[in-house]
Amino acid sequence: MKRIAAVTLVLGLVLAASGRAGAADPPVIRIGWSVPAQTQHYVMMKKPGILKHYGKAYKADWVNFPGSVAIIQAIASKNLDAGGISIVPLARTIEQKAANLKIVADMMSERKGGFQTTWVTLESSGIKTIADLKGKTMGVAGYGSTTDLLARAILRKNGIDPDRDVKRVEVPFPVMESAMRKGDIVAGELAQPFYANAKARGGIRELFTAQEVLPVLPLLVEAFTAEFMAAHPQAVKAFLEDYVTALDFARDPKNRDEVVGIVAEVSKLPRDVLATFLLTPQDYFMSPDAMPDVEAIQKTLDFLKEGGVLKTQLDAKSMVDVSLHPRAKR
Repeated sequence: MKRIAAVTLVLGLVLAASGRAGAADPPVIRIGWSVPAQTQHYVMMKKPGILKHYGKAYKADWVNFPGSVAIIQAIASKNLDAGGISIVPLARTIEQKAANLKIVADMMSERKGGFQTTWVTLESSGIKTIADLKGKTMGVAGYGSTTDLLARAILRKNGIDPDRDVKRVEVPFPVMESAMRKGDIVAGELAQPFYANAKARGGIRELFTAQEVLPVLPLLVEAFTAEFMAAHPQAVKAFLEDYVTALDFARDPKNRDEVVGIVAEVSKLPRDVLATFLLTPQDYFMSPDAMPDVEAIQKTLDFLKEGGVLKTQLDAKSMVDVSLHPRAKR
């Protein structure tokens, strides 16, 4: 009986210790990321040593996707908990109630003081003004995308019917420049790093940017599912604290060379090209406090509603949750 009692006691201690170890194991956040313009994510992935909470309050399973739509689909199918996402698929997902998502931090935006998606032509094309595009063929990176809607609005603003006065063909960003140089299109939109590549080769004339319609365009935001936030608030809070640590590291001028190397390694983009614009005024704007710009998000949602992308009027305030953000005003 004494032996049985001793064995029982030892087994109980082992189980208790096992239970404590399991309880101490931090939650894993499954995070979707893509290329380009997610510098904060790249730093977090490659510099975990600078992060205060990684491995203690949370762990991260970083999953690469070709873009925001694929990340959204993975979130909707419950295969991800969070991700860096652009506004259009995020808004559509919320409108369709495919997933309950909350914007928890800003990632990148287009605004004065930073790079903005730019519509260009060749200097040899003879196109000098927006009006000169009438009767010509333009490239669009994706039908129905934010930039497509912006281009359509800017054309209308300048007296051109985007459906009748110009021909618009879908051309992915990586081949937009070559399609223009081959003469398949006379003008197209360029994002970074494709803009930097084109400028380096020369002969490019700028026509317009999104500034004409949306002075501030939230390009990418950090979003979490409301379910994960409710289940693991301390993990999300710790992640966001590390997120701003990575942001501060990236923005520190003394770290620029290292950050360029990190982005080149993760994105597989040429380091020499990245060095021409990354973390300069020719890069997308990273807000120093990483706080979502609710007013800019609302104006973008209004723009999407007017353009027919959204069928209902969404409220930006209800889409944003900064209760766990370390730089939110308390």
